[in-house]
Amino acid sequence: MATKPDKTYPEIWVVPAADQAQAQEASRAVKQGRARRIVPGLYTGNLDDSLDQVVRRNLHQIIGALYPGSVLSHRTAFQGGQPGDGHIYATYKYKRNITLTPGVVIHFSEGPGPQPDDIQLPHHACMSSEPRMFLENMQVSRPRQGLPPKTVSRPEIEERLIRASDARGTAWLNELRDAASAIANRFGWQAEYDRLYKLMGRLLGTQKAKLTSPIARARTDKAPYDLQRVESFDRLAVHLRVNAFPRHPEVTSARQPIINEAFFEAYFSNFIEGTKFKVIEAKAFVLDGVPPKSRPADAHDIIGTYQLIIDKKHRTYQAKSGDEFLELLKERNEVLMRLRPDKRPGLFKEEANVVGNVQFVDPGLVRGTLLQGFIRLESIADPFGRAAYMMFMISEVHPFDDGNGRVARLFMNAELSAAKLARIIIPIVYRDDYMMGMRTITRNKDDAAYIRMLIRAQDFSRRIDFSTYEGANRQLEVANAFQEPNEAKLIMPPEPVIPVVPGLANGL
Repeated sequence: MATKPDKTYPEIWVVPAADQAQAQEASRAVKQGRARRIVPGLYTGNLDDSLDQVVRRNLHQIIGALYPGSVLSHRTAFQGGQPGDGHIYATYKYKRNITLTPGVVIHFSEGPGPQPDDIQLPHHACMSSEPRMFLENMQVSRPRQGLPPKTVSRPEIEERLIRASDARGTAWLNELRDAASAIANRFGWQAEYDRLYKLMGRLLGTQKAKLTSPIARARTDKAPYDLQRVESFDRLAVHLRVNAFPRHPEVTSARQPIINEAFFEAYFSNFIEGTKFKVIEAKAFVLDGVPPKSRPADAHDIIGTYQLIIDKKHRTYQAKSGDEFLELLKERNEVLMRLRPDKRPGLFKEEANVVGNVQFVDPGLVRGTLLQGFIRLESIADPFGRAAYMMFMISEVHPFDDGNGRVARLFMNAELSAAKLARIIIPIVYRDDYMMGMRTITRNKDDAAYIRMLIRAQDFSRRIDFSTYEGANRQLEVANAFQEPNEAKLIMPPEPVIPVVPGLANGL
């Protein structure tokens, strides 16, 4: 006769106290090693993972089953219903602390139960609505030794309000105020509402209240900034401070190679932005002085970029202060976009700009975000690191109506030239790699991929011999530099031959 297989039990097995038969089965299963007890009335058939893991993974199901009518609230609601630190704060019909496992503890406060506007979670669990959550976290909470406080800090509340209003618009703050007022009247939470009302009014500029977080104080000062972008600047700056990068010296400082290099840099920088000419056409109006037969504004984009590259000041100049940096940005954009008055050359944008599904920094936050970015630039000593940071920072803000990518690359290369390092050219065939590197750092927070893209681009650029226009053009053709990305791959030129200076051979 075949042996009947052992019964298996679910990962979360709730046993009602009144069900004696099921309680006895649970007791037998534990004795036989086929289940484990978490707390009275709660078992698991998972014999492999730790009880902490099992409970955290099924927290909402457990709370919904064991404590129906409870509401995840206060700090836990602020954290989206998850116990990041192992402590869950909830509102229930009584006040009690319940240890599910040594690493997961529920702290119940007595208070209002679920409301129609609260958030329904899976498995019949419930969490405070957003207005209720803000009011709960405005309550005065006494810290208890060894435990995180029931409410989050004031700076955390301020920053959450700012992030949300940035994403949804300031009208959302008015909607939040009205919803919170209704809840406060329902529960008798007038003191909490008064604190929240003053805070929201301060952010809207209609109330006087003390702000505690740097981002909130900046938002109400003359230089508010984009918190999310500044956090990405901080992350990249750390990466650039702790890593080492190649130092490819510029091959020559002679005038003619600089002119040739500047032409190709300007040509490619505009081509990848959509300003497309045949290279021989561009040479005619940039290097030979032949007026363009058509598209004068497009032609001037290349001419303006070229002029900024060969200009002694703009080629290497580094701003000494945040305000000087802002003026230098405007100056370079004005030169570049001079023949496009509709793009408001030299003026920061007044309307939000969007590329694909990426919306760049709000116009009202441009100045403050750039100033915050410049402050962080000063923490980066490596010239290549400064160059990489500078380009990302300007590109991520997108401060102008047009010309942002070109200006960002000009600032990047000015950092390199100031340190007498090889500049970076982005050939047409490398455009997709370049764009992918920019997208990975913005969307995926992959700083390393962005840096690898720039390292390869600089390695390519330093290998081109710009002594003559014809020679450089031939090298670029062989490297597929003029090809579209879907037509060819970039071919790395051979290592450049560095002439030996008499008397310096072998280090003498």
